[in-house]
Amino acid sequence: MLSARSAEALRELADRLAGSVGEARATDVGYSLAVTRAALEYRVVLVGDGPGPLRNNFV
Repeated sequence: MLSARSAEALRELADRLAGSVGEARATDVGYSLAVTRAALEYRVVLVGDGPGPLRNNFV
């Protein structure tokens, strides 16, 4: 899950994350986002079973 204080900030966060995911395992990315980020007002959930589908869901 990604979250931010505004819709614009959420889009910017998703763009930055999409560019940095690389070949990371989806479970590692999901875990890191879940335990290191605050749950803010604007949220989006990404679904994917690997780096390719995960990256594709950012668009």
